[in-house]
Amino acid sequence: MARDVSPSVLSILVEHGVEGAVVEWIEGKVEPMAGPPLMHTVESTNVTHDIRRPFTTAHGMSIVSKNREAEDATGTVSIFFHEGGDSDKVLGASCKHVFHANTKLDYELRGSGTRRQQIHVNGMRKFQRAIEAIKYKVTKNVTDVVALTDDITRLESEPKSEIKSKAEDQEEALEAKRDELTKLTKAGNKLREFSKEITREWTDIDRRAIGYLDWAPSISIDVDQLNYTRDMGAFFLYSEKFAENFVGNLVDLGVKYTLHELNTIFGGKFPSNMKLRLRGTLNRQQLNHPNGVDEFGNARIIVGKDGSTTELTWGNFVGPEAYLCDEFGHESKELAIYNGSKTDRTNFSGKGDSGAPIWTVDGEIVGFLHSGMPKGISNHVTYATPGWWYLERLKERYPNANFWGESWTLA
Repeated sequence: MARDVSPSVLSILVEHGVEGAVVEWIEGKVEPMAGPPLMHTVESTNVTHDIRRPFTTAHGMSIVSKNREAEDATGTVSIFFHEGGDSDKVLGASCKHVFHANTKLDYELRGSGTRRQQIHVNGMRKFQRAIEAIKYKVTKNVTDVVALTDDITRLESEPKSEIKSKAEDQEEALEAKRDELTKLTKAGNKLREFSKEITREWTDIDRRAIGYLDWAPSISIDVDQLNYTRDMGAFFLYSEKFAENFVGNLVDLGVKYTLHELNTIFGGKFPSNMKLRLRGTLNRQQLNHPNGVDEFGNARIIVGKDGSTTELTWGNFVGPEAYLCDEFGHESKELAIYNGSKTDRTNFSGKGDSGAPIWTVDGEIVGFLHSGMPKGISNHVTYATPGWWYLERLKERYPNANFWGESWTLA
């Protein structure tokens, strides 16, 4: 076929003044660079539950703007929302400083011919961290299988005890370990297949593109008389990446804490499936007058966040707004969240968590994380913009925005 068509192609080129051209034909299969869709969340019984989280559509998603990949300037998705009105587009939001190094300039996508600023899931460092977590789980499974096999061999070779209770213990142990070996072997096969899939489908960062930037105004504390920090931007999501497994604003609480531990810490009741749906925001009155107390009777709310760096953490929000003043005398008002535990020295946030929503046990958004105050090598205080105010600013840009849809297409 190529031989038959080539003369016609050359004739057209000659007619347009192109002499001496050579037509080459390459046979092959065209491979799209869009990459696979983001994954769905799974039950805690799935062996890939914890290691697939960086590749799902749930919250805690690590993002990086293509023009800041070399700096490893990663952040966390703040919220997903439908543009609404006549639009079928869905967007995500995060901090301005995640998208641009120069935070003093406004950005707005202009026209269909404008070069798009691509947003990727999992920058190089975050991707490597995910790969290392997968490798560790695969090798641990191998170690466990070998050790369990040796233990079964030992039990099988031991003479049966003449003491009834000991003989029963040997039989029960052998049966339990054989069952466990079957489960571990099955899990190992699943883990290795998952590892191959991630390496094959996600290594190329161009295949990790999930959307493109639409709007990112300059960082400002003078938007209105309240002097909250506007550090935000929004990007359109690619439907081929999200539509299949989109779940809206859902937090997978992961495996760091058990359900009982979380319920005890927060003094409430999380869903039994460890999936927390974000459903609204606390208003200013509620933020200024927390309805909980600490052991000394001081007002506070226990809050959580799932950032792409420190993952699930908890902290103390004590209510009154904090006043910050920079070296130029500019004052802003922030929500201050203090580290939760005084014993394990866990930071509420770290670099890469910027943008993460901060929420209550009931799924109400307190604020959106944008910065922290270091103390030594730790973040002593985390600062956030009130959630209600943040969403109002998004509404100014996207008047018909719907923040609480649970599927890609709204009914």
